[in-house]
Amino acid sequence: MRVIFVNYGLFNSNSGGHVAHFANALSALGVDVFVIGSNDPSTVEDFGRPLFKAIQVRDLTDDIPQHILDLASSPDVLLHAWTPRVGVQDFASRLSAQTGCPYVVHLEDHEVMLLASALRKTMGDLDTMSDAELAQLTPSNLTNPRTLPSFLGGAIGVTVIVDRLAELCPPEVPIHLLEPGVDADLFKCDLTADQILERRRRLYIDDKATVLVYNGNMHSANYRDIFSLYTAVLILRRRGHDVRLIRTGEDYVGFIDSSYKYLNGDWVINLGRLDRQQMIDVLKIADIYVQPGESKGFNAFRLPSKVPEFLSLGKPILLPSANIGTRLSDGKNAILLSTGNGEEIANRVEDLLSHPDRIAKIGVSGRQFALENLSWSKNAEGLLSFYKSVLR
Repeated sequence: MRVIFVNYGLFNSNSGGHVAHFANALSALGVDVFVIGSNDPSTVEDFGRPLFKAIQVRDLTDDIPQHILDLASSPDVLLHAWTPRVGVQDFASRLSAQTGCPYVVHLEDHEVMLLASALRKTMGDLDTMSDAELAQLTPSNLTNPRTLPSFLGGAIGVTVIVDRLAELCPPEVPIHLLEPGVDADLFKCDLTADQILERRRRLYIDDKATVLVYNGNMHSANYRDIFSLYTAVLILRRRGHDVRLIRTGEDYVGFIDSSYKYLNGDWVINLGRLDRQQMIDVLKIADIYVQPGESKGFNAFRLPSKVPEFLSLGKPILLPSANIGTRLSDGKNAILLSTGNGEEIANRVEDLLSHPDRIAKIGVSGRQFALENLSWSKNAEGLLSFYKSVLR
């Protein structure tokens, strides 16, 4: 069997990392795997040595290169369109039409909510737009809701990162839950207490401070959640707790109000964009991880890439009681949030700080959950079985 993944962006993005890990795991199972991405193919090495072939296509709307047409024209080939973003839809649809190769689509977000957020519209606003207006406003790295049903309907199967994304799919299309994995050897806290303190001192963090870490970009769909985290840190500090927040990633929101500057005080250490190893090194010096957000709406339809990594690192994680949170136990292997607002986050962190014995126990149990449930190789075996079932 040959599988060609069509990724909507960079080889070394979060989504690109999921593709790379599944591509490697499938290759280890004997599948002939190719991955299409937009940047330098050598960047796949950010996720380890690739066992698959990476192919650069800078613009998915360009004519399909002949060597890719040849790859897709062989017998027993399957395309896996990694999200139904406009560029991927266009490329996968044309490649399938020109070669007869069937395709599977992967969903990792509620695509319509994502577009509405990016355009600063409601989903109702999108419904009132004409097809032409919507096509003009939808960028190639997001999904046009008018073409989504037909693209999903033409697939022989759909993989979803969380169960609720099946709500977006036609009822007759087979669905497979495809959760990510985590490299538990890479994402483990193997530092001594002295090593952690030494690394914190380089960032001018007091030895007695409590350190929260959030790694990730801020964009139109999650900026309110990140505001809640910043608010929680300010509340905790006003209550007398020496809490510091280390933030990595970049801000892609151009409409932030002045309150952000107030919340982004000197207790927030902004490290910007880091390479993968630098990011892992920062994660290891945290006491607590927070994936902010409420348990409904957009968060019910996504599983942030950082969550499996947080769990694997063996420190407590606060996260919404949605997506993978529905499989975790509050107070046992995670701290589950309901509203996800600043006050709730602050209250749950403060409760942890008043019961330090629970911090280690929750962290150990969270890592055990990751080891038992978030395996790239195990989940790739399920994916391969799904491929075979829909190709019959």
